[in-house]
Amino acid sequence: MKYRFLSHILASPLPTYGGQGSVMIEPVKSIQGGDSANVFRITIENHWGTHVDAPYHFFDDGKKIADYLPEFWIFKSPMTIKVDLKPSEVLSSGDWLNAITPGTDILLFQSGWGNRR
Repeated sequence: MKYRFLSHILASPLPTYGGQGSVMIEPVKSIQGGDSANVFRITIENHWGTHVDAPYHFFDDGKKIADYLPEFWIFKSPMTIKVDLKPSEVLSSGDWLNAITPGTDILLFQSGWGNRR
């Protein structure tokens, strides 16, 4: 089985959608400080990095991520399509539609924007 790492290492500062805010990583406890473990508080917005937008992101009466059962998130036939998007360009339908394999149960777009971080 082939796997692909979809996210980014959490570090501060990182660019975010819209250029506002960033990830905040605060130490809460530390072994060096005499605590029994290293503990951190991590604060991020939901529209940051690799993510899935649930319908609630766009509609007040839409489903939230927690409304989906765990098995909903298990895919047997994922597909990734690489797209070349320039700054401020919005993904629209194009030749990539013809590349979708029948039976695909989740389609992921790899834009390469992570390389701009």
